[in-house]
Amino acid sequence: MRMVGVVWIGLWACSSDNGEKDTASAATGETSTSSVSETTTATGTTSTSTSGTTSSPLVDASVTAVVVSSNPMLRLEAVVDVEVSAEAAVAVACTRSDRPDEVHLVESTSPLRNHQLRVNGLVESTTYACVAAAVDVLTPAPMAFSVTTEALPSQIPSVSAMGDASQMVDGPYTLFSHQRLCMGQETIRLVAIDPDGVVRWHFGVPAT
Repeated sequence: MRMVGVVWIGLWACSSDNGEKDTASAATGETSTSSVSETTTATGTTSTSTSGTTSSPLVDASVTAVVVSSNPMLRLEAVVDVEVSAEAAVAVACTRSDRPDEVHLVESTSPLRNHQLRVNGLVESTTYACVAAAVDVLTPAPMAFSVTTEALPSQIPSVSAMGDASQMVDGPYTLFSHQRLCMGQETIRLVAIDPDGVVRWHFGVPAT
């Protein structure tokens, strides 16, 4: 399965002035706390260590509404506004209808009630089956929705890929600039294509 997206996972640990350290685990929802105390006597120093584990309750949150809109500047981008019943992180996954192995994953990791996520790298005139769900909650309940992209503007050039198709399934995207000075068009277009020659992103840069 091809996954398109970037996921950042982080763990943080902080120490307080009294020597205590708290380590949070996103996977288990548990918090481990260890403390160290020192007692000085006439004969030397004795160190005593205690530790314990407490469980942090998961949030009871679910997606209550999803609104999809387009970006006039970037027709291959879907803007997804997600509303959650309680503050929580949110993830959106969109699967291409004609290529189920292509999945676009976007996450908003801040615990909020309202999120806006942008799904990029889509293909023109294509439908995607999507789900939105709250993350790290008691009962994940994904909400299904769909995204259908518009056709590209006529100014965007078409590209044909040549070579062995079996060697062109995956690989880096190619970014190039395009301009039609001979037709009196001074706007410079930035275009990104995938290994199959399919346009995945474009942006018009006005001439200065």
